[in-house]
Amino acid sequence: MQWRQGLLGRNQSGFTLVELMIVVVLLSILAIFVTQNTSGLQGVNLGAASKKMQSDLRYAQNLAMTTGDSHGLQVLGPTTYRIYNVVTNAVVESPYDHEPMTENFVEDYLGVNVDVADQAVDIRFNAYGQPTTGAETIQLEIGSDAMSVQVTATSGFVSIL
Repeated sequence: MQWRQGLLGRNQSGFTLVELMIVVVLLSILAIFVTQNTSGLQGVNLGAASKKMQSDLRYAQNLAMTTGDSHGLQVLGPTTYRIYNVVTNAVVESPYDHEPMTENFVEDYLGVNVDVADQAVDIRFNAYGQPTTGAETIQLEIGSDAMSVQVTATSGFVSIL
């Protein structure tokens, strides 16, 4: 910032054009880095949503083995699924916050959707932890990226592909 003598002899202050251009260039560079970093969050959301679904499937499997009642994961739509007791059809209570275990990707994993072909999937586990519905794969998508959560038919092993 420079001080200049005005027409009437008073001191005036202001920014020069060069100083303003430097600020604009720096802000432009900063904006480029911010937009590149936030676009990478889609992959993070997809990975986190896949791990969450894998964890919830394992929880339903453990509930089935410990209670003797069949439990499962049912996809309710493109962004929602629930963990439930098959016998009572009641949504299971989360052990963490004691809320119903209905996951909505819109709230926590923005942009993640269940593939259209997998929106009617209902994976159920028996008292031995085996899926009674056979092998199932649920594909999660965000844009052109995709990950799959798979349950093996004989062992009930839950993995991310």
